This record gives sequence, structure tokens and C-alpha cells, in this order.
Amino acid sequence: MAIDLEVIAYHEAGHPVVAIICRFIGTEIVVRDSEHGHGHVAWQIPDNLTADDLQLAALVTASGLAADALLYRIKPRPGSEFSGHFNDQLQVNEFIRNSGHAVNFNGYLALAMKILGDNWSFVDQVAQYSIQSNQLRVTALDPGSSPALPADWKRMLDFLTVEGE
Repeated sequence: MAIDLEVIAYHEAGHPVVAIICRFIGTEIVVRDSEHGHGHVAWQIPDNLTADDLQLAALVTASGLAADALLYRIKPRPGSEFSGHFNDQLQVNEFIRNSGHAVNFNGYLALAMKILGDNWSFVDQVAQYSIQSNQLRVTALDPGSSPALPADWKRMLDFLTVEGE
């Protein structure tokens, strides 16, 4: 099966966009084969994480699959709706478990989709830049109008992960 560079680019773009919104530090986006797979994003997780930090890290990690789903809505490709790396889902679940909250991956995926959907032009910009360069330093990104995490993100997440089970 041929590698779809655009699908990889949007998947990888989802991670740093949400990382920036959650105030984490991203370092690079790679959209090519490497020891990490077909693409990857490097970002820094602070030491001494709080429960909130762990939930936000779970959102960042879920955002690759969220970007896959949103891209699929715009440009459907057979079998690409959730074509990203499912180790992302395993890592999301680990972050959630460590936060002390009940594991519900779908709630994090839904909130990541909302955040990315609200900032899709930035996701699109990051994906296009990464396709052109194959490797992009996240510090070179300009989020423009400073996208922000919804003020009520915790309430939204509580609703999506408890009510949405």
C-alpha cells in the first residue's frame, strides 16, 4: 500500500497544533520514513506533571488521530479515516490512567477534534509546510491569532468522558 504523504502530514500536524494550544513545547515535525515510522512529532513534556498536565498530554497525543478523522471528512480516502499510528491511542490511555481519571479514549479524541476543527487553518498551514520540507522545526510555526485552549476544557472533557461512555 502506497504511503499517502498528505495523510501523514495532517496526522503529524495535529500533534504540535494541540501541543502549542496546550502550552507544551514542540521541537520538530518529520513527514518521512525514520526510526519512528512514516512520520513523527517531538515535543517536550514537563517534569512533575500534574493531573491536568497529563490530561492535556493525552489531548496532544489523541490529536493525530483527530486530524486523520477531520481530514477524512474533507478529503475522504478509502481506509484513511483513522490511519494514524495506534500506539498513539495506547499512549493516550497511559496518560489518562496516570492522571487518575477513568480511561475513555473517545472523549479525548472528540475534544481534540473540536480543538483542531476550530483551528483547522493552522493545522492546514503546518501540514503544508511539513510536506514541503519533510522536517520542520515547531519553533518556526506562527500560530497567528494565538489559538487558545477552551476555558472550559476540563468541563468539556468531563462531559465527554463520563456522559459519553
